[in-house]
Amino acid sequence: YPLAGGAGAFLLAVHPWHIRYSCDARCYTILLLLVTVALLLLTCALRHGLWRHWVGYGVTVFLALWSFPYALYLVAFLGLAAIGAILVDGRRGGHAKTQIARLLAANALAAMLLLPMVAPHMLQVRHWSSYAQNEGITRVKSFRRDLWSAIAIGVPHRYGKGDTSDRYPTLESLTKDSRWNFRVARRLIPALMALGFLALLLRRDPKRWLVLAPAFAAVAAISMAVWTGQFLYLRFVIYALIPVVLLTLIGIESIARFTKRFLPERPRPILAPFLLLLALIGYYEMTRMPRLPLLSRPIAPTREAATFMRDQAGDDPLSVIRAGYLSAGAPTPIYDPWLILLRDPAQVDIYSEEAARQGKPFFICFFDNPTKEKKITKRMQFLLDDPNFKEVARFDGSEPKWTYCVLEYSGPAGAKPVSIPYGNWFVINHDNPDSDEIPVAAE
Repeated sequence: YPLAGGAGAFLLAVHPWHIRYSCDARCYTILLLLVTVALLLLTCALRHGLWRHWVGYGVTVFLALWSFPYALYLVAFLGLAAIGAILVDGRRGGHAKTQIARLLAANALAAMLLLPMVAPHMLQVRHWSSYAQNEGITRVKSFRRDLWSAIAIGVPHRYGKGDTSDRYPTLESLTKDSRWNFRVARRLIPALMALGFLALLLRRDPKRWLVLAPAFAAVAAISMAVWTGQFLYLRFVIYALIPVVLLTLIGIESIARFTKRFLPERPRPILAPFLLLLALIGYYEMTRMPRLPLLSRPIAPTREAATFMRDQAGDDPLSVIRAGYLSAGAPTPIYDPWLILLRDPAQVDIYSEEAARQGKPFFICFFDNPTKEKKITKRMQFLLDDPNFKEVARFDGSEPKWTYCVLEYSGPAGAKPVSIPYGNWFVINHDNPDSDEIPVAAE
């Protein structure tokens, strides 16, 4: 299916979920690239049996695991699919035993390169596992629904409890605008995938199962997370995009191959390209709204928030006290070397008093997720409720959880923030992780 491959590259280029993590300095879309290269090299290795393909596959597997350890599921199912293809069609590309030995050698090469690099992190695994056990998938139905929505149109089914559809489209809000969005995402795409799967079943090439390996790996990762309570984000299985895109486009190309039998000779060659082009144009238009926040906003407006507070100081950087909540996406001193990173709510009290005493403005910035999904918003609620703090700026990111709120302190000297939750913001109550109670830090 050569046309499906080229169309798949274009579709991924405009897919909102792919765009979202292509802008992110993390591993997720790099993993998509490495999975594609691994599939190509593994197919060539099974077809030709050359060592350069096996070595290339081993190096690619190493890079995938080094980029993202959860790719272990993917590597395992690629290996199982390859062994199945070798056993069914062992005479092509060399003897079955030789090919399996080369597959094992390629994976051994990946392990030899990987283990020395991950060994220093082994001491952290136990602590990470203890934390991750409390962050597993608690709502399987909503996780499955959001995952399919992300794969189909690039956004979740919905964002938390708050209504942010005016700024952040979801499948739910897009369905209100047009029922066709729901029909395409929940009915047409699965139907085309089923046709693509049937077309693969009818092919005699055993290597067809390699295409499905990422899908089985995603199912295994989700099942393991549900079973063990391990930590899993939607993006951890972003590689499920590959089989969904390919099966959908193979389904369209299969329709064209079947339909052209009933057409005159002249239009037959252009039918498949025409249908694929029509599908790509339709998908591009359907995902225009989900792409808009990604193309018009930063992922997390860290720089924008820090720059706003820095600009309040003018030429004298010390004329304004400015701080940010220390977290994964906090405004860092990279953008403002005079920015104070707050580690404890008690610091808010200290700097508020200092600002009032010296007559300086005091700005504080933190995440304010309008869907109230993040505990960080709950922990900073005391500032939002304090009449001595007023909101002076808000910056939207690519998702609701990356919304930044900037507050300015306007209270008199000696005024205390109301209901300040003294204690360490980073202490997690492992006995009851869903509790809103903030445990007090031990000395």
